Amino acid sequence: MKILIAHALQRPQAKFGVMLGAVFLAELTLMLVADQLQLVTTGWAGALIDAATLTAVASIIMWPLIIKPLHAALESEHAKAQAILDSAFNAIITIDDHGIIQAQNGVARIMFGVSDQDAIGRNISTIIPPPHREQHDRYLESYRRTGVKHVIGKLQYLDAMRTNGEIFPAELAISEVRAGDKRLFTAIIRDVSERKQADSALRESEARYRSLTEMSSDFYWESDTEHRLTARGSAGKASGVSMFQRGAQIGERRWEIPYLSPDEAGWQAHRAVFDAHRPFRDFEFSRLGSDGTERYISISGDPVFDGSGAFKGYRGVGTDIIARKRAESALRESEDRYRDIVENSGDLIC
Repeated sequence: MKILIAHALQRPQAKFGVMLGAVFLAELTLMLVADQLQLVTTGWAGALIDAATLTAVASIIMWPLIIKPLHAALESEHAKAQAILDSAFNAIITIDDHGIIQAQNGVARIMFGVSDQDAIGRNISTIIPPPHREQHDRYLESYRRTGVKHVIGKLQYLDAMRTNGEIFPAELAISEVRAGDKRLFTAIIRDVSERKQADSALRESEARYRSLTEMSSDFYWESDTEHRLTARGSAGKASGVSMFQRGAQIGERRWEIPYLSPDEAGWQAHRAVFDAHRPFRDFEFSRLGSDGTERYISISGDPVFDGSGAFKGYRGVGTDIIARKRAESALRESEDRYRDIVENSGDLIC
């Protein structure tokens, strides 16, 4: 009942009615006191008529001079405040300390699918799905009783609910406002459905890229603007990262480590590609392996640039190609043997 009366008194017409009632009672009291003092001899009936007449005259004077301008000013301020709220990108809902919605902006109307007429005066729990609904009610009751803040001024992530029952992820920030002895709470709500979908798509893309990288290569590497190695790791399998007697370490350049191939001209050409910040594929080199044999690696890389276009370094992958090299060597030996046999056969025929 107190809440309903408080809402009613927020309307200028209701305030005007209360004011006229007070004027009428005051005038009636004065008329009766005057009758008792025999200043006038109107009696009860006369006092009522005089009080009503004076109240009517007062209403004619007070409405255009006081109430109407005040009502217009309040309406103008309300319209300005609502325009500011509606210009916000996020949903804004104001509630009292009992959870009753006092106002909402245009974004909130669209986000939750509820009109001002249906929203204002209802409990905000209607847009909060379980179990957050029960937690919200308990929090308001606890805050009224203890004054201890648990969520005010903190950014929260929770689920919200549209009027059609659809639940969506939301970002919530609550602030407290004092209007005299009245306590109000403003909730700023952002629908983060698209962000969540983008995050999920990004994670899936990263997982897919990681999986494809692991299947197609043995290790990954990164270097800085001076071509020094900054990161290196295997893809969870035996790789060329640790198969050399002396491999490149973090902070070193690849061509600074002793190698068996290519020759100096080949490394110079490779360095020229790096200095030009161009992508490259399948650059092969070899070093002495930990088993004392020549070990081969093939690497590929792409330059990395920041948002302004400045070069940041390289990122790439590498593959152990010793099996392929041995197969190629075996094939060459077989071709050489076959060629010798053919040539020797020709000599015998002659």
